[in-house]
Order: sequence, then structure tokens, then C-alpha cells
Amino acid sequence: MPENVGPVPWFNMIAGTCLLLMGATAAVPVGIALSYDGLASITDWPALFNWLSAFAAVLVVLGLYLLLTPQRVGGWVNFRKGGFSIHIRNFFLKSQDVHVDWSDVHHIELVQGSRQQDGLGLTLTHGATISFRTGYFEIGGEEIVARLSASAEAANYRLEQTRGFNALLIKKQSWHVLPNP
Repeated sequence: MPENVGPVPWFNMIAGTCLLLMGATAAVPVGIALSYDGLASITDWPALFNWLSAFAAVLVVLGLYLLLTPQRVGGWVNFRKGGFSIHIRNFFLKSQDVHVDWSDVHHIELVQGSRQQDGLGLTLTHGATISFRTGYFEIGGEEIVARLSASAEAANYRLEQTRGFNALLIKKQSWHVLPNP
């Protein structure tokens, strides 16, 4: 059985730091206005400064929240005999929790873009699709497919590459899941 795939480490640290930097950038004009006119002139400010103050405060609060709380967002792939489970926790969208047997998987598709996260899609035999971005995982899409292939081999299935597309900026690969003879 291949090693399980865990979530990307330091997600909260990276996202929280980025939010703090964006909040600080939005607060620069407000800080300049305060240093130039003083605190007494807040009532005479244009509405833009009020909006920038509120925007900066929201970004700073969200950034501090992410930095001070445990990581919630991430993705896990847990392999078991005869199949695997995928669990993805999002910020705002509903979390995905899928348990799949290899006998139910029809094909796997990996889409890689030059400046975006890889996308992985599973099509089940009854037509349902499961798709997700691999940015939630500690490893990339190709390594996830390699571990899925090892899991399929352990369950007496194999991944047979059917087609591929490579146009320098985007690469798409597809595999059928077939039982071993």
C-alpha cells in the first residue's frame, strides 16, 4: 500500500501573512492621512479613507485569525485495501469526503497548467465525477497519480494511459482503470 497523502503544510502561515501584507498595503493611505492631518480630521475624510480603513481592518483581522488558529484547510488521500478515501476541507465551500473502491473508478484525468494548481478528476463507472485541485495536498498531481497507480496495483487493477495533450502551457493526461488479467 502506498504512503497516504497529507495536507499542504504551512497553509495558514502563508495565507495569514499574505492577508496581513494586503491589509498593511490598504492601510498605507490611511496612515499617511493620519500623519498629515491628525486624528481630529477623521470626520472630514472622503469616504474612500473610511472604506480603506474598514478593508484594512478586515484583512488584518482575517490574517491574524489564520495565523493564530490551527490549520483547517487541506486535503488527505488515505489508501486502504481495495480503494482509497479523499477528504478535502475548504474555507467556505462544503468539505468533500469521498470513499472510492477501485472497481468503481472508470478513468482518471490530470490537468496541469503553467501557473496554476494541478486539477485531478476521477470518473466513476456510474458516470459521477469527483474533481479537485491538488494545491490542498503536500505533493503534486503527478505524485498523487503515481500513488494512486500503486494503490490500484495492490488491488489488482492497473492504470493504462489512454491519451495525452501537451501544449506547453497546459498538459492533460488520462488513464483508464482496468482489472489485471
